[in-house]
Amino acid sequence: MVINRSPFEVTCQSLTAALNGKLTLGEIPPLHREDTLINRISLDSKSIRMGDTYLHCASLNSLLSDAAEAYEHGANGIVCVSPLPPLAGGFTITIPSLESIHGSQYSLISHLLSGGSLLEHTEHLHHLRRSA
Repeated sequence: MVINRSPFEVTCQSLTAALNGKLTLGEIPPLHREDTLINRISLDSKSIRMGDTYLHCASLNSLLSDAAEAYEHGANGIVCVSPLPPLAGGFTITIPSLESIHGSQYSLISHLLSGGSLLEHTEHLHHLRRSA
């Protein structure tokens, strides 16, 4: 059975492209590699839920400790400005600057920050159908 992906799903690869960043997978990559889904982004490493992606906007001095805390709480990956090696099973998206988040991708990022589904406001739910 093949499950078709919805065109509204955000993967770490598509988010990397949207933010003009660089994707680095852990030495032991995530199960779905570049197609790992990003369902929710959190700005607070303490409020990470299992499978969230952590967006580090604080000073570079706290990057290592905040990233470690985010992974400890179940983050699937980190988005940050400074290069950071991902943990096994995780990914890191290194972006050129935080300005890319405020540009054309602001609506996408703000929607993922809210934790809402990208499918909530569409009538194209048929894209989720299964095919054999």
